[in-house]
Amino acid sequence: TDSQKVMTWTHFDVEDAKQPGSGSGSAVSLENEEEHKDHWTLEPNSRLAVVHLGISMAVLVTELTMLPFVLAWNIPSEGFLVFMSGFTPIFWTFDICLNFFTGFYDRGRLEMDFSRIWKRYIMRWFAMDFAVTVCDWVNFIWSQTLGMTGGEQSTVKLLRFSKLSRMLRVVSLLRVSRLARILEEIFECYVTEGHRLAFRLITLLSGILWAAHVLACGWFALGVMAPTDTGVHWVDNVGLFE
Repeated sequence: TDSQKVMTWTHFDVEDAKQPGSGSGSAVSLENEEEHKDHWTLEPNSRLAVVHLGISMAVLVTELTMLPFVLAWNIPSEGFLVFMSGFTPIFWTFDICLNFFTGFYDRGRLEMDFSRIWKRYIMRWFAMDFAVTVCDWVNFIWSQTLGMTGGEQSTVKLLRFSKLSRMLRVVSLLRVSRLARILEEIFECYVTEGHRLAFRLITLLSGILWAAHVLACGWFALGVMAPTDTGVHWVDNVGLFE
């Protein structure tokens, strides 16, 4: 009868309202999500986050491309290299601080709760970011300190520091993981389904080219700096410096 149908539909409406994804239940869940959004956190799609992402990409590409070449060919630190040696630790220190406040996407859901943001960053990436940035600061401060002193003692210290400096700067190559994280963020937030395959192919090709660049620089460094019993390296046999 009509009265039974009305009672049945009313029962269905009440049950749907109790479910979290429908009716008033969805409104309650939205209110709960709003409560977990802290005002001092930064959305990953905000203007500051996008600008920071672009600058991070440019700094990483420049650093990861130049560093193997500078170390292998023992390029003196002058001009642009001096600027980068000071700018790099400052920028990545700011990057560490910003990562504590930048939200993230978890299975398509935007997470803006501050406690979850900093816990996730501490557990995943903070240790590596902090260690590499400390090496940058030690390298920069020590080089500037030795540069201000003079005399033969400074020359001896500078020769000793050059070996340590190479080791510290090699650690910076670990920032390739940071580049992978940036590419992952771009892939998740800004790349559409139709362009994801092309984006993955370009990323793979770029990674292969960078790996070849690092191997070539490393092979040249072995030909110049590696110890040898005869005093002759492979670069001498091919007459590279003639």
